[in-house]
Amino acid sequence: MLVHARMLYSRLHAPLAARFAIRPSEKLPDTRKLVAVADKEDQDQNRKTGFAYAAGITLFAAVASFCALGWFLDKWLGTDPWLLIAGIVLGSAAGLYEFVRISSKTY
Repeated sequence: MLVHARMLYSRLHAPLAARFAIRPSEKLPDTRKLVAVADKEDQDQNRKTGFAYAAGITLFAAVASFCALGWFLDKWLGTDPWLLIAGIVLGSAAGLYEFVRISSKTY
């Protein structure tokens, strides 16, 4: 039984051993730095990408939250489609406002 366990361990461990091995310091580009710093152009592109994601997520979150609020109020008050529709319209307006506000920032 011990032999089978060792064989199984060695077969599973061998492909992963090279992947997770720590590289020696002479293979690093600069031995004093553990993390490579991105170029200035990459930082600008990452920042702009982050703003684009934030604007899109804000638009979605505003519409979804107002839609959910309208749906819950409809179920509570018994005014079935009207507050849901109002929630979608108000969420779209608030989401578009925030989308434009975030996307128009220049840094």
